Amino acid sequence: LLDDFLKVPSGGAHEQFAVAAFLGAMLDQFSSGSLQGLQVRTKNINASDASSGTGGDVQIIRGNLIEAVFEVSANDWRSKVDQAIEAARRTGLQSAHIIAAGADISDLGRQLQGSTVDVTVSEVGPFLRVICSTLRPPAREDALRRLYDMLDRLQPNIALTNGYVELLGRHALAAERPPEDLI
Repeated sequence: LLDDFLKVPSGGAHEQFAVAAFLGAMLDQFSSGSLQGLQVRTKNINASDASSGTGGDVQIIRGNLIEAVFEVSANDWRSKVDQAIEAARRTGLQSAHIIAAGADISDLGRQLQGSTVDVTVSEVGPFLRVICSTLRPPAREDALRRLYDMLDRLQPNIALTNGYVELLGRHALAAERPPEDLI
């Protein structure tokens, strides 16, 4: 499902919201998520980090304290290096994470030269697969529900939401519609 989902062009919405949804489900599964614990926050797909008041595309927070920031992209990770460094500085963190396309990180050291920020880079698909592999079935279901909610609320393209629902159906993960005579 996730591999098929990430193949659909979405302007980065699929990637950002999938990362946020699966991170949130993982935190809740391991009882780190709650009002006193860790929470995942993400922003509207069309909002900049600064205008939305967020540290990055996705962030893990505890109360009002930002614990981790993630810059997420459907594009090559190199397009997010400056944003990741700025996100870490803006939030007072010493590290930031980039979840994006591009497996070859051989020039990451060169890109970070002169920066004191620790930046990690992961590809979106493998990152999500690792998180998904830690989730029990109820938490996976929770992640898929969160993903739907984010697609529905935080981006304007209804076709992306409808496409996700269709994809869930193709993978037998959506409730079947009752026959017309029962409606």
